[in-house]
Amino acid sequence: MKVLALISLVGVASAQVISGGTFGNVATTYPSYEIPTATTYPSYERPTASTYPSYEFPTATTYPSYEIPTATTYPSYEIPTATTYPSYERPTVSTYPSYNTILSSAPASKFPSFTEVQEALKEIVADGDGFGLEMWATIVDRDGLVKMVVKSGDDRGDQWPGSRVISAQKANTANAFSLPGLALSTANLYAATQPGGSLYGLQHSNPVDVSVGYKGPPALFGTRSDPMVGKAIGGVNVFGGGLALYNEEGELIGGLGLSGDSSVADHIKAWKLRHALGLDFIPGGVSPTGDDNMVLDLGKDDKSAGGWGHPATTDKDGATVDGLPDSAPISTVVTEEPASDSEE
Repeated sequence: MKVLALISLVGVASAQVISGGTFGNVATTYPSYEIPTATTYPSYERPTASTYPSYEFPTATTYPSYEIPTATTYPSYEIPTATTYPSYERPTVSTYPSYNTILSSAPASKFPSFTEVQEALKEIVADGDGFGLEMWATIVDRDGLVKMVVKSGDDRGDQWPGSRVISAQKANTANAFSLPGLALSTANLYAATQPGGSLYGLQHSNPVDVSVGYKGPPALFGTRSDPMVGKAIGGVNVFGGGLALYNEEGELIGGLGLSGDSSVADHIKAWKLRHALGLDFIPGGVSPTGDDNMVLDLGKDDKSAGGWGHPATTDKDGATVDGLPDSAPISTVVTEEPASDSEE
């Protein structure tokens, strides 16, 4: 009973405070609740360097031991370098072969080196086909991952900047639409992808991944560290300059794309480069010569007689295209004959 009476008394007192509107005026009902200030509570004043000298922040003058160590005052503080600490030298592919980064699924041995491709490209550009312009060359592996992006000029601006991504797009196309038993160049796809053609719309499929194609920094474009390397670029291109790559065993290992000149000249230079790299052991194609050469058979109505045609540019380049199977013939896979019983 006493407990109940106490609870009731507390409830009444609480009700009176709330009903009287004094619940929010704490300082009135509870004077001791007043917030302390420097006036009411002098001892509450914030300490400063004047009122409390010992409160002063330490400095190098008042506290010499507070001085920040340097290489002069503390020789042992010197930052190690490759000179003072030879073991500190950064590892490289030469000193640490295992430091090399694997950039794609295809073994590196299947592809020529960056230097080999660049040197061969420079020699081919010097032939003067087309307008004789500098070129971009891209190689992708069978999974469509970029292995390298090479330029023939000294600076990235020596070639058409827009042709860098186009070269990668061509390499992707030639790889994506060739098979172990059939090689198709990007030039072979032109006629079939025009309005009314059997493959019309193909060029709009598999779009370029712009986050890969235009990732910077631009200063690295066309170098061993080109930002596209190791990534899938995508894209479908249907004019000359893209060829599938087949090694000496006849294995389809990827695609090559060139861009930077006329589409006919791009094809000529790509054909020559593939031949120079020894990656033209193709199984066969749709051209009259049974390979993946450009077919210049478009009539006055822009229709291809064979269905795989491509527009011509100059008579000179047209003659060069027609002569490619002779001037740079495709390679033939050499198969070993099984030993006969008499040879065993």
